[in-house]
Amino acid sequence: MSQPPLKVLLFALSEYGNFNPSLAAAHELVTRGCEVHVSSFDEGHDNGSGPRARVSQLNNGDYGPTTTSASNPALPAKFHAISGYSMGTGFAKHPEGGSFQDFQSRPPNSIFLPLPGLGTLMCWMTPAEYKEAVESCVEILKDVQPDIICMDPWFSSPKDACELMGRNFVVLSQNTAQESLDSIQPMGGVLWKYPMLGTGLPYPLPLHLIPSNMATVFRYVYRLNTAPEIRATNEVRKSLGNKKEFPGLVKWEKDNHYLIPCPTEADFDWGYIPDNVTFTGPVLVKGTGLGSDPELLTWLQKAGKGNTVLINLGSNTKYTQANAVEMATAIARFLEAPAGQGRQVLWKMTPKPSGADETREAIQRILGDFCKSGRARVEKWFTVEPGDILRDGYCGAMVHHGGANTYFEVLGAGIPQVICPAWFDLYTMAARVEYLNIGFYASKASAPDLNATEIADGLITALDLSPENTKGEEMRQNALRLGEVTRAYGGVRVAVDKILELAKEKNFSEAVGEQGGI
Repeated sequence: MSQPPLKVLLFALSEYGNFNPSLAAAHELVTRGCEVHVSSFDEGHDNGSGPRARVSQLNNGDYGPTTTSASNPALPAKFHAISGYSMGTGFAKHPEGGSFQDFQSRPPNSIFLPLPGLGTLMCWMTPAEYKEAVESCVEILKDVQPDIICMDPWFSSPKDACELMGRNFVVLSQNTAQESLDSIQPMGGVLWKYPMLGTGLPYPLPLHLIPSNMATVFRYVYRLNTAPEIRATNEVRKSLGNKKEFPGLVKWEKDNHYLIPCPTEADFDWGYIPDNVTFTGPVLVKGTGLGSDPELLTWLQKAGKGNTVLINLGSNTKYTQANAVEMATAIARFLEAPAGQGRQVLWKMTPKPSGADETREAIQRILGDFCKSGRARVEKWFTVEPGDILRDGYCGAMVHHGGANTYFEVLGAGIPQVICPAWFDLYTMAARVEYLNIGFYASKASAPDLNATEIADGLITALDLSPENTKGEEMRQNALRLGEVTRAYGGVRVAVDKILELAKEKNFSEAVGEQGGI
């Protein structure tokens, strides 16, 4: 009698970038013959594709074939909706904001600002709604009875549900090691060695900036531990039977296992790496490929390999007219420069709803001639995955916001990165590319807003092939080398290998320790 398939349950936030690693892992697990369950908030996105729809797309083969190694049809992945809503929706409900951009910080030392959004970042639902989310996750756990659980590191409600059910889990991170390991580094390294997330301070920290970094860490810890949103949520957690610290404040635990997608060679130097950490390489979603958009493919092929600049500041960025004008001006300056000759730009630009028509008109005035000649394209949403554009070698550089998924995709493509961060951890990603000398922090003087000169100068330096541009040549070679290193890691294959290995261990496959009151 054959063994039943291994049941894997993946909890993931519904934000597009947060959901990607779980979706990629789900596809790989399906092809390995596992019974896969994916759980998230049941919300849509600007491109009409929320978690439920993306799981359906997975089953339809949009992310690659869904057959097992024996060429048998795989079991379809099942979606389970969690009560509640995403961070983005939570920010929209907040009386002091309306989007991620309304909680932007201005480094350095951004933590010294009042930061009304920091508590919301951790607790974006009301306490009553959070309680319902936890109870919803408990019911999903009871219904699925998974052999192993994979967890988005930022998703507190299913973590609390796992505590109540006595279940350990595998953290499927979408970030670098910093988000999991900085607080456990030797000799308090988080204070004096590593730049605090959100500051944009350089690595290694110069001596004169250490006091500033230390003060920022203390302020950040104090703000989180006194945030009224977290305090109120902790009251309902206690009523449920949760005894641990609020999950959003816990970066690393010894009983769980951590899959970190960032290659060690493409990160800061971490002095202590626990045994329960595996570096997998990027866990990325693969789309249907450029063949699903023949017109875009033809446009990319016309310019040739390495001659397109891709600009995408992430699914959460909605351009104000002022920032759209800065980016459009940067594009025009680059295309007019010697380094831009023979090159073209593909820009994903979603305006803020208020003043959207005026924003588009302003862009048209700046880029109209380039759009007519085919050297610039401005799209609200791409019809293919950005990673597909990068993987096929048509891009010579990318301008992005510093999101981890994008960082890993560009890293694997082996091309320079021009980063324009706008909130929290993205500033540290910009500092990371400068430390590795694979790109530029291109909005130091203006962040979280954009500056045309900084962006244009970054692109020109990255893509100027003249012999005098030794800085650009060194950057391109570093990016190329790290691209080879990154691709050799294995990514989703290695991550799933580890998940299947851990599923054989009792402390992951069964309830352990004391269970809570649900």
